[in-house]
Amino acid sequence: MIRPDFYLRSSIGGRENNEDACLAKSRFKRHLFIVADGLGGHKDGQIASRTAVNSIADFLWKNKRSEVTEAIEIANEAVKAAQETHNSRMKTTVAVAYYNGDQAFLAHVGDTRIYAFSNGKISFRTVDHSASQLAVFSGEITEDQIRGHEDRNLLIRTVGAADTVKADVTVASVSQFDALLLCTDGFWEYVFENEMEETLARSKSAKAWVNAMTEIHSSRAPSDCDNSTALAVIFR
Repeated sequence: MIRPDFYLRSSIGGRENNEDACLAKSRFKRHLFIVADGLGGHKDGQIASRTAVNSIADFLWKNKRSEVTEAIEIANEAVKAAQETHNSRMKTTVAVAYYNGDQAFLAHVGDTRIYAFSNGKISFRTVDHSASQLAVFSGEITEDQIRGHEDRNLLIRTVGAADTVKADVTVASVSQFDALLLCTDGFWEYVFENEMEETLARSKSAKAWVNAMTEIHSSRAPSDCDNSTALAVIFR
């Protein structure tokens, strides 16, 4: 049986509100990790992200089902309802890693990323739903140039943007990855992939790993940086 050692850290950065939300739950063979990055400002973003996280967790945990796509669709409906309540255009990204029995489900909408590691190296990363990612596909920029690209914050898919939402879902065996990192763009913008691997290699716990990456983030991010959230999982 895999046993996850997990740790999460969320920082307000240089903003007035923290519009990120996250959750980690683990019991027996079920493990659920969620990170979301709200959009909308004036506290509406944090309502959107928390609404999505709670909706997904309630559906998956209470029903013990593996329909991650349905859970994100329900979250989309919940955020749309919150828009009506608050007269807001709030939206959110979301990244979900759900381990249920012998299968792992990695899903996302937007540019909150999931990095999955095998033998200490990144073997999988979610693909951003952003204009800058499209620029990579068209050959205009390289993958490394997404960071700092002028259209990096222009998202083409979010929870709450339309009546329906399509999440990208990858299904794997529970033993395929030995570590996960779910993080918002405010985090991965300043912590590079080789640094994620290097800090993982020298960390004996998920907390130590997050703290090591946070030191890098703090040394590189400007004082007015965006909110940043990282949820690290190491499987034993």
